[in-house]
Amino acid sequence: MADLEQAMVRAQGAPPDLIIYIGPGRKLGAANLWSGAYAEFSFFEREFADFGMKDLAAALAGFGKRERRFGGVA
Repeated sequence: MADLEQAMVRAQGAPPDLIIYIGPGRKLGAANLWSGAYAEFSFFEREFADFGMKDLAAALAGFGKRERRFGGVA
């Protein structure tokens, strides 16, 4: 399993810390779940064209307030 993870990191860069998902009623793909296993998710129920700087600021502010434990316990 570690070999697959290392190959994915080399192919895509480092795993994401934050995944911003934009789109009403759409489903996440399996690749997003695999690469973002320890990522934080922010969901926005709007079309991509309607996503603006205020939305991005809200996602980043929310991310900054979260306690990241990477699967561990507090």
